This record gives sequence, structure tokens and C-alpha cells, in this order.
Amino acid sequence: MSFPVKSLRQLLSQMDWLPDLKHFSLTKGHRYKDESMLDSALLILRFKPTLEQINIRWARETAPNHLKQEGTYDIISKLGQPLYIMVHEQGIPLLGRPFDREYKHIVSLSGLMGSVKQLPVVQMLRNR
Repeated sequence: MSFPVKSLRQLLSQMDWLPDLKHFSLTKGHRYKDESMLDSALLILRFKPTLEQINIRWARETAPNHLKQEGTYDIISKLGQPLYIMVHEQGIPLLGRPFDREYKHIVSLSGLMGSVKQLPVVQMLRNR
């Protein structure tokens, strides 16, 4: 069964109970029509902007031990404010070749809980 954004939001709303949490990992059943891994990482960061790293793994729904895609998101902050994310994603898309890419993603958080504004990728470091 897929783990939709609504369920993820419910889980993340409880993160206040973990004030010292610095690393968060999520493995979920995923459908290709679900949000992107970066969108999931940005949503997690919105709820817990003090995180230093987010790890996301997408497993095939029918074979939960078979990974489709995974990503590591290292959050670079200054004075407790996330500035950008160093992204490393790899996996198998619905169409096309397997990918392995690294890039830097600028983050903008506004307000106390913030709404995450996705800005264009600054620099593509590697795309195989």
C-alpha cells in the first residue's frame, strides 16, 4: 500500500516530540504518480527545519524489499535556517534509464512552520 502525503503529514506533525532529532529516514511503498523524493524531503524539512539529513527510500508496493529509488538529502544551515540541500538520488524511473544524480537545491522557508518554496536547481554536479 502506498504512503500518501496526507499520512506523511500526520506522521510529521508529531515530530515536536523529538526535539533533538537530527537524522530522519523514511522507507515507503510508492507509486510513480506520488510526489517526488525531493518534494517529500522538502515536506519533511518544513515540519522539522533543524534536521541535518533526510534519507528516503521508495519500495515497490508488491515487493516491499525491492527498492525503486532512494535519496540522501544533506541539509546545509546557517544559524538554524536551512539554506540549501545537497541531494544524491538514484533509482529506476518508470521510463528511461536508471539514474544516479547529485545536485544542490536552494531552500526558502518563511514563517514559523514555513511553506517550502522550491527554487531552481543551482548546479547539476553529476548526472549519469
